[in-house]
Amino acid sequence: MARLAIVGAGLSGLAAAWSLRSHPIDITLFEKSRGYSGRAATRGKYGARYDHGANFVTPSSDRVRSLLFDQLPTDSLAQIEGEVWSFDASGRIEKPSAANGSTESWTYERGISTLGKLLGRRTSAQTLMETRVAQLGRSNGRWRVTDTEAGSHGPFDAVLLTPPAPQTATLLKDTAAALSEARLTDQVASLADVVDDVRYHAQFTYVFGFDRTIERAGPYHGLLNTDGGHDIAWIGFEHDKPARAPDGENIIVIQMSPDWTRSRVDADPDSFLPAAKEHASDVLGVSLKRPTWYDTQRWRYSMPAEGANVEALADGADAGLFFAGDYVAGVGRIGPAIETGLDAAARIGDHLL
Repeated sequence: MARLAIVGAGLSGLAAAWSLRSHPIDITLFEKSRGYSGRAATRGKYGARYDHGANFVTPSSDRVRSLLFDQLPTDSLAQIEGEVWSFDASGRIEKPSAANGSTESWTYERGISTLGKLLGRRTSAQTLMETRVAQLGRSNGRWRVTDTEAGSHGPFDAVLLTPPAPQTATLLKDTAAALSEARLTDQVASLADVVDDVRYHAQFTYVFGFDRTIERAGPYHGLLNTDGGHDIAWIGFEHDKPARAPDGENIIVIQMSPDWTRSRVDADPDSFLPAAKEHASDVLGVSLKRPTWYDTQRWRYSMPAEGANVEALADGADAGLFFAGDYVAGVGRIGPAIETGLDAAARIGDHLL
């Protein structure tokens, strides 16, 4: 039986493993954290649940819609009421025009991370959690995976790499440096250069819980800065999602802009709590002072600034190296990331079977 290693249990890697579940392929999934879903992340604290990475999923294609509504359980899937409105550099809020319409926003009662759990539990893959991959090795035409604890896994006939581009580039560079075959070394080094060309945005997320109602100016569940000119990128009313906040409590999620975060990314996010609240208060026109609790998250690799050269990455198939993730899609959204995993699974199936 052919063997496949998938590095990363985010939604693109999980979608690939799920798509290959009925194929005669032995799959091992390596994940550096303790759970599925990557940046589609949910926390449960202070009696509340909240999404502090990706905010919701939009059916971006017929394939994604079929996955969400036909092929995975839907008992806890819920559409978020209201719309996503926008605000500009000055903080002026606008509702979507009739021409642009309003996109669907879907989530799960226990958080957006449920999507990854549903996929992960329906794969045939062996999943190794808290296992950080350090390097790939090559012997007799097959790959071995070495983790940071010096554990060796394999051999594998193919490897799918799904971490954010900076982490994937580092892995490929370390792999190229250790390979002994000149042609393969050059090929892997070239792939590393392709991935290394992708720039990523960093982002701080702030979550505030209130024991009061935070008023808003319209029927929106979230506000998105669309011109890139504001210090805030997103303001979400997390309590609009089902089963998220105790009765009478509100949860506001604030994601700062990449430009604002860039110079602060190595500092403690807590240092900028007052600034985050002030900027969001100005946009909403209400005070966000005196929350009952707060939480923060530093996303060093929040989303790609652009996409990779997909045609150049396709050359890795000759050596059994495949790629998926938001930088392959060129946009930091759940639907397109899932699609890259489905596309990679189809290419891997053709390569191995």
